[in-house]
Parts: sequence; C-alpha cells; structure tokens
Amino acid sequence: MREAKCCSILRVNTISHALMKALRNGVRRCSDDALERLRGFVAGQWHGSGGFCDRSGKPDIYYTQFGLMLARALGMKIDASAVERFCWAHDVRSFDLVHASCFVRSLLLAKPWFSWMQRRRIRRDCPFAALVEAAQTPYERFLALTLAQDAGLAFGKKSLEAYRSADGLYANVSEALEGGVNATASAILVELLECDSIQNHTNWAQFFNPNFLLGRSPSINSVWQRPTKQITENPSPGGAQSENGDFAPSGIEGQRGRYHRALSCANDIRLSAFFHIPSAAHVLAELERDDGSFCANPSTHFPDILSTASAHFALHAAGMKPRNDAKVFVEGCFVEDAGGFAASPEGGAPDLEYTAYGVILMGMADY
Repeated sequence: MREAKCCSILRVNTISHALMKALRNGVRRCSDDALERLRGFVAGQWHGSGGFCDRSGKPDIYYTQFGLMLARALGMKIDASAVERFCWAHDVRSFDLVHASCFVRSLLLAKPWFSWMQRRRIRRDCPFAALVEAAQTPYERFLALTLAQDAGLAFGKKSLEAYRSADGLYANVSEALEGGVNATASAILVELLECDSIQNHTNWAQFFNPNFLLGRSPSINSVWQRPTKQITENPSPGGAQSENGDFAPSGIEGQRGRYHRALSCANDIRLSAFFHIPSAAHVLAELERDDGSFCANPSTHFPDILSTASAHFALHAAGMKPRNDAKVFVEGCFVEDAGGFAASPEGGAPDLEYTAYGVILMGMADY
C-alpha cells in the first residue's frame, strides 16, 4: 500500500462532490466508443415518469440518483422538471436513510443551479434531521453524513467502536466476529470527516455554485459542457451502439486527452482532516487482491465492483493508494453489448448502480 503524496479524494468537504469528481474523471478516460455505449445504456434506463429504472425496469428513486450522476458526468441533457416532479411525488415521510439521501441528491443534480431553493424546501418539508440523528451503524452514519452535507443539516459525532469487529474491520451489527468492506469504508469516511467540525467549516460553494454539485472544479473546468444527447421518453432499445465493439485499455483516454496527474481525483478535492489516516484503513488495505479488487468480507472469495469501488474510494480518501488500481478488473466488468457495468467479470446483467461504480473506479485508476 502506498501513501498518496497529496492527501485525498475528499479534499472538498462533501462526499457527493467527491463522487461526481471521480465520475467525471472516469468519463475523461473513456474512448469515444465507450462513451457512446455508456450514453446509450443510461438513456435506455430513463423512464417517462421522470426517474431512472431499476433492474426490473420500474422507475426507482434509488437508481434515479445513479442515473442522474452518470447523465451529468456524461454531459447528457436531463428533463429536470420531470425529475423534480418524480421525486416530490414520493411520500418523503416514509423514507429511510437510503431513500432520503437518494431523494436529496437526485433533486440537487436535477437542478443544481437552484440547489439553494431545493435545500430550503427539503429542510422545511422533510423530516430528515431526525433520520440523521438516529443513525447508529457505520453505513447509517455514512448515509446520514452524505444526507446532512447535501441538505445542509447538522451532523453530530458518535462513536462507532461498538461496531468494530475482532479483525479490526467494521460491521453493521455490534459485536460481530467478522467485519465487512462496505461497513469499514463507511466508517473510514465518517471518521475522516468527523476529525474536523464539519458544521464549522461549511464550503459555501456547494450552496451557490452548480459546478460544485456537478463535480466540476471552477479552477479546472469553469466552462459549462454542452449537452450531447437528449434523454427521451422512449429511447431505442439497448441505446446507441458503435461499430467498434472494443472497450480496450488502449482506448480509454477521452477526447480531451489524459487528465493531468496533478489534477486527478486523488489530489484535487479538499479534506478537512488533512493528515489523519484511520487505523481501519490499514486493515482494509490488507484485503486487496492481486488485481486490485475487493470482496465483500474476508471470508468471501468472489470480488465485486461495489466492494472494490467502496474500498478504493475510502483508501484514496485516507491518503492511501492501493497497490493495484483494479483497471483490469473494472474493464472486465464492462458488458459491451449492453453498454454498462455488471457486478463482476464473471457476468451478470448491468445496472445503473454498478455502472456508476465502474466509472468511479476508472476515475481513480492510473491510466
């Protein structure tokens, strides 16, 4: 495990911005053919009601956030009003932390230029402060942190030691014998951002600058990207396909050339706790496989793209660089015919969640 020279992927104090930054970085590394396939896949998941579809083809608020993240990173035009109607059509008082965080992020991505108005309405009409306060487990605390950051809610410190397992990892149940990768990654991110009082270090750019919400750094890319494709109500089945079916390492670099290492996602986002590395990060790093992938927990021998992306994201956030950037693994998860990413190279159907994690992993790889 190598330590990054500059501290971290989270050098801006919102996780949503860091995710969008990594997504945009991953898009820059795509070939023209891969970009066209990705856009076709995302367009194919759009539903006329204003949301994006789950694996069964039904519009779902959880998958809508991933669809919007990908669409924004890919420069696709979005029917923002339809998304807003779709989101507010839900009963917000019935949301758990997962759906509340997806709801807020979807609204902000739909109309980033009116994000301050969205936040004001969310704080007024949604009982999300109680959800943030009630969060206990590592994953709940991570979701509560992202929700608090996105909606502008208070987030207090709580100890996660009760969820530390005997192997040094974290689990989402107390007194567990074995921890998990996703719970540990969540705990690392929460600890990093709890090291400083995030309530006292608000980055006001997130409230007034739509570039911030979309993962654009004004110092790097202050020019709005022109939308390249309209998401229609009835996209063609399977989306756009290119003649060249290769998603090859040699074709990863995008039209704008190699993204300069000094501006890579591991170096261009501010972290409040600049030199702090949680002890769990070292334990998590030991679970890395030879190809850079991660399994869900130490007793599992089948790596997946969600666990791998979560681990890489948390390690980069802690200022640590994995031994292998998982480039071969993530490219093996790409399903060329569909244009999206599956859970693992062994196969399976792609969906918007896996695809978002695949592009995020590409954004952290050393191409």
